[in-house]
Amino acid sequence: MEALRYACLIGNVIVLTLFGGFLLWASIYIFRISRIREKYLLKKGEGPVDIVKDSHMVDGRRYEHYELHVDGQTFRVASTLADLILQGDRYAIYYSQGSISNLIDILCVERLSKAG
Repeated sequence: MEALRYACLIGNVIVLTLFGGFLLWASIYIFRISRIREKYLLKKGEGPVDIVKDSHMVDGRRYEHYELHVDGQTFRVASTLADLILQGDRYAIYYSQGSISNLIDILCVERLSKAG
C-alpha cells in the first residue's frame, strides 16, 4: 500500500513538472513576442494626384480597386476616397509606414490647391 502511495506521488510530481515546464515555456515565448514592437514612421507625400481605377477578371468575376498616386508613392484606396479626391489637384497625404511589415495606412488627406 505504501508503494502505491509513493508511485502516485511520483506520478503527480512528474505531471506537475511537465505542466509547469510547459507554462514556463509559454510565458517566456509570450514575453519575447511582446517585446517585438513594430515601429511606424509618419510620412508625407505632396503634389498633384493621379487616381487610377484598375479592374480585372478572376474566375468570371470582375474586381475593381483604386490607386492614388502622389509624390512617387502609390496608395490603394477605397472607392469612396477616390470619389472625394479631384484628379490633378494638389494634395498632401499623411501616412504611416511600418518598419517591419511595410504596411501603409493613410492618416489624413489635405487639399492644397486646385489644378491649373
